[in-house]
Amino acid sequence: MKKKKRLILIVILTVMTVHLVRHRSFYRRLVRSLLGIQNPVTEVTVVRVVDGDTVTVSKNGESVNVRLLGIDTPESTNCLYNDCTDEGEAASRYLQALLKKGQKLYLEYDEDQKDKYDRELGYLWLKEDADQNSYRDFEAYCLNAVILKNTYCDTLFIWPNYRYRSWLTKIQRQKQYYSC
Repeated sequence: MKKKKRLILIVILTVMTVHLVRHRSFYRRLVRSLLGIQNPVTEVTVVRVVDGDTVTVSKNGESVNVRLLGIDTPESTNCLYNDCTDEGEAASRYLQALLKKGQKLYLEYDEDQKDKYDRELGYLWLKEDADQNSYRDFEAYCLNAVILKNTYCDTLFIWPNYRYRSWLTKIQRQKQYYSC
């Protein structure tokens, strides 16, 4: 009987551990929310839109490309093998209409700050005081979420940058549901 209880306890602890590992971004956000912790943001200024998921910004007087995390728009620039699409052009035009040169944005990093192309990786917020722990603020003021909701775009997650994975996935599911 004691062995059976021990086995049940081991199974329960294993399941809980697997759940915590698979959904750690959810639990991090929950803890941050309960403690009222916000991630630091850096004020940046829009220089130009590169394409539907990349923006050139001025950060501390330096011009840098920011690749928006969690989303992927079709290609519209630097196309190899004729992979530029009308959808990519539309996504790029949408972002150009949304952002104006000189506009202030707020850059939030995830785990990795740069990719192999030396682009900065992050989430761009339209409002400095948006609540990063609120789904409502996220879908309204996080540029990554706004683009996902309103243009030709899919989710794309590259480990370990999973901070808003569950929320972006939720937006993607809603978008697919309403487009049917």
